[in-house]
Amino acid sequence: MDEETYLQLLSLVIPLIQKQDTVMRNSITPHERLSATLRFLATGRSYEDLKYSTLISPQALSCIIPETCEAIYRSNSGVKCPTSHYGMPHLRPVVVPYLQDHLGAIFPQDNARPHAVSNETQFMKSM
Repeated sequence: MDEETYLQLLSLVIPLIQKQDTVMRNSITPHERLSATLRFLATGRSYEDLKYSTLISPQALSCIIPETCEAIYRSNSGVKCPTSHYGMPHLRPVVVPYLQDHLGAIFPQDNARPHAVSNETQFMKSM
């Protein structure tokens, strides 16, 4: 993602993800929240792994990432995601029924790593 697109997306989600500082601690900034979320979506790394590169606890990441994904979805950002050339034909029979039951779900496609399709399919079938 180029810097211009990132800044555009950040400006759209700031009102939805900005938290207030308290006397006890400073809040995690919208920039840090969005960066952690995009890194999670791009790499698929666990929260435990992300804590080292983001310097945010896994417990906080488990709240921040879903909140930020929802904010991106609600912002109607118009940011287009690339279509997958590998995953959709294999995942469609599993993903479509799941999404019909979970209307707010966000399912990232991983077209950079086609070997991940089998893992995603197994995960979706187990749900």
